[in-house]
Amino acid sequence: MTPDAKLMLLIPLSEYLSRTYDPDCEYLEGELKERNVGEVGHSDAQSSVLLYVRTTARGFWAGVEVRVQVRPDRYRILDVAVVRGRSRACPSS
Repeated sequence: MTPDAKLMLLIPLSEYLSRTYDPDCEYLEGELKERNVGEVGHSDAQSSVLLYVRTTARGFWAGVEVRVQVRPDRYRILDVAVVRGRSRACPSS
């Protein structure tokens, strides 16, 4: 092993899903990847998309910082998620 090599510890998916991370992390094939924290302009863009969808796009649900399974071994945290219908986790939305 070279001096620059990092020791990688793979995290079981069940552990990732049962914990909260601060800052939040994505799960990529057993590795935790820290997310880039946005600046004020980034936050404004997220808020604008969220507000637009929630107030004008009937039949759609939007949320920010949503954890989404994109493959069996990959979970990403989306800046803004927009889906047809409503969130199953929040039936009142």
